[in-house]
Amino acid sequence: MLEPCYFYLCPDPDDGWILHKKGCYVLEFEEEKLFIGSLYTAQQALTVARIRCSPVVYCSDCLINKSHRQVKKSAPQKAKSVIAQRHFNDDKKK
Repeated sequence: MLEPCYFYLCPDPDDGWILHKKGCYVLEFEEEKLFIGSLYTAQQALTVARIRCSPVVYCSDCLINKSHRQVKKSAPQKAKSVIAQRHFNDDKKK
C-alpha cells in the first residue's frame, strides 16, 4: 500500500515552479517554498501543483530519478528440466 509523502513547490529561475518531495536536499537551500499537500504519488502531486501554479516540472534529483526510472526487476527463474510423461496407461491393454 502506498504511503503519503509531503510535496513542495519552489520557484524555478526560468520563470516556473519545481515540484519536490520531502527529504530532497534542494529544499534545505530554498527560502521560498510552497507546501501543496500530503499525496500518494508524484503524478498526483503534479496534478495538484498545476492547479495552483503553472508551469510546473519535476525535480530532477528527488522525483525523476526515483519515480520515473524505477524498473522492477523480476526474480531470476530456475531452469526447469524436461521430464517425459506418458498420458495413457498402455500397460493395462496388454
